Amino acid sequence: DESSDENTPPDDGALPPVPMPVGEELSAEALEEYTSFFAQKNFNGLLRFPYTNGADRVQIAPYLSFLFYDTGETDLSDEEYALLDAAGMFLEVDEFRLTRTFVVDYLVTWLDMAPEDAEAMLSEGDHLGVYLPETDAWYTCHGDTAWMPYTFERGVSCPDSASVQLYYTNPFLTVVLENGEVDYLTDQPMVVTISIEGGEWKILSNELLSQD
Repeated sequence: DESSDENTPPDDGALPPVPMPVGEELSAEALEEYTSFFAQKNFNGLLRFPYTNGADRVQIAPYLSFLFYDTGETDLSDEEYALLDAAGMFLEVDEFRLTRTFVVDYLVTWLDMAPEDAEAMLSEGDHLGVYLPETDAWYTCHGDTAWMPYTFERGVSCPDSASVQLYYTNPFLTVVLENGEVDYLTDQPMVVTISIEGGEWKILSNELLSQD
C-alpha cells in the first residue's frame, strides 16, 4: 500500500505469486505485476546496480546510498533539524531519515542478508549520509530522484519451482569500479532472479547479460 509508512518494510508476501507451471513463460499480466512492484519507491533501488548475490555485504556496501536514495521518513523534528544544522548539513531541499532498524530489516527481508552482516556493513562507514547517534539514523538532503522505469520483457519460472527470472533492459545502471569511482551504463540487458525460501520472497541477484 503506497499510502503506508514508507519507512516500514512491507510484508514478505508483497510480490505477486508465480502464476504458471514450472518452466513456462510468465504471462504479460504477471510481468506487469512485477513491473508495478519495482516501480514502487521502496523497491525501485533494488534494480539500480548489478549484484550476483544480494546477501553478500561486500557486493552491496558500495551501493547502499543508491539502493536507499529515494527511501526514508521525511517527518523530521525541530531537534533533528538543529542537530543536522550543527553538523553542517545543507537543509534547503528534501530531507530523509533512514533508521538503523529500517535498513537492517530491509536488507534481511528483501536481500536475504544475515542480520549480523547488515549490522557490520553499517558500522564500516557512513554510506547512507550524515549519521546522528541521538536517533541512530542517517540523513540525506536532495531535491532530485534516482527513480527509473523498469519494464520486464520476458519472465520464466526456474526448474527449482521456487524461483523466477525476469529479463529487462536497464535504462541507467550504476556501477562502482574497483578504484571506487562510479560509472553509469545505459540500456543494459539484465536479468533479476527472485526466489522463495521458506515461503518468503527474496531478490537474489540482478545480473548483466552477455551482449555477444
